[in-house]
Formats: sequence, structure tokens, C-alpha cells
Amino acid sequence: MRAKEWRGHDDEELAFQLKELKKRIFELQFKSASEEIADTKEMHRAKKDVARVLTIMRERKQRAAAAQTAGEGA
Repeated sequence: MRAKEWRGHDDEELAFQLKELKKRIFELQFKSASEEIADTKEMHRAKKDVARVLTIMRERKQRAAAAQTAGEGA
């Protein structure tokens, strides 16, 4: 999924998706070790999606902190 599509989700949905992606990576690692994985790029895509979700969550946290700081300064 692209970052633009991830940004459409709310914070709770992002947290849930992050948990599911990490679980998927864990499963893929076992399949990779036992050579049962058909699509070798699937783990790479899952890791990229985890990075995208974490980046979006961090951006939102920074934006909220900046808004709070701006509100206190006024």
C-alpha cells in the first residue's frame, strides 16, 4: 500500500495494521527458514509497509506536539 493510502487511516487503524504487519513478517520469517515461501519479495514489501506506518505515526505525533506548543505560546 502506498503512503498516501495509509494516511487515510485513523491512528487506531494504523496501530492495528502495524501489529498485523509485524505478525505477518514473523510468519514469513518462519516460512523463509523452512523454504515454504512462494513470493520472496513479500517480506520486503511487509517491512516497507511497517516503515511507512511508523513514519506516518511519527509525523502525526510531531504535528500534534507542534500544535500543542504553538497553542501554549499564544
